[in-house]
Amino acid sequence: MASRGCNLECVTGEDAGKDVIEFMGPVKIILVDQPKNLYMRKRFAAAAIVLAHMMMGANSMIIFYYSLSFKKNTCLYASHMALGTAGFQLCMPSAILALHKLAGSTAVMRLPHRPFEHAFLQLFAIIFGVMSTLVTIFFGKFKITIHSIAGVAAGVLAILNVIFGTVIYDYKGTRIDIKELGRFREPFHKMHKFAGMLSFTLSSVCFMSGLVKQSFVKWAPVKEIPYISILFCVFYTLIVLYKPLKEH
Repeated sequence: MASRGCNLECVTGEDAGKDVIEFMGPVKIILVDQPKNLYMRKRFAAAAIVLAHMMMGANSMIIFYYSLSFKKNTCLYASHMALGTAGFQLCMPSAILALHKLAGSTAVMRLPHRPFEHAFLQLFAIIFGVMSTLVTIFFGKFKITIHSIAGVAAGVLAILNVIFGTVIYDYKGTRIDIKELGRFREPFHKMHKFAGMLSFTLSSVCFMSGLVKQSFVKWAPVKEIPYISILFCVFYTLIVLYKPLKEH
C-alpha cells in the first residue's frame, strides 16, 4: 500500500467501498486497500504530468533553436525568446506541478518540503522573465501587442504573487494540510493560487501569440510546427491548471 501512495484518507468517501476493513480487539487494526478506480486515475494523472513536461521541453527547444537563427546584430534581442520561454513556459509550470502529489521531481520529498522546489523554480521563472522584458526594451523595438501585454502582465503578476507566497510559505517545513494555515493566512493562499493560475495563463497566451508571428512561421522548417507547438502549449496548460482549478 505504501508503494502506491495511499493511506486511510485517500479511500474515504464514495471510493472506499469494501477496501477499508476494520478489526476491533485489544488493538484496533485498519487494513486499507486502494480502490482500483482511484489507482487507475492516479496512473493516468502521473502519465499526463510526464507528457506535459515532455511537451514543455519540446516547445522550449524549438524556441531555443529559433533564437539561434538570428544574426549577430539581433542576437541579443532574440535572446528574449529563449529567456521568456525558459522562465514562463518551463520553470513556472514545472514549479506549479512540483506541488502535485504525483509529480516525479518531488516524489522523493516529504509533503511539507515540496513548496521549497516550487519557490526555487518560481524564482528562476521571475528572473528569466524580467531579463526577457529588459532585453526587449533595451535591445529591441518594444511594441504594444497582445504578445507584449500578456507577457508583461504575466511577469508583474508573478512578482506580486511573491508577496502572497511569502506570507503562506511553510518556513518550518512541517505543514501537511492547508487548513493548518489558520484563518488569517488562508485567504492569502487562495489569492496566491489564483494569481499564479492567471499569471501562467497569460504567459501561455503570450507564448502562443508569438508562435503565430510571421517571422516564426517563415522560419519553421515544417509549416505545421507552429500549430503543433500551440497544441502542446494548450495541453500542458490545461494539465498544469487542472488541479489548482479543481481545488480553488
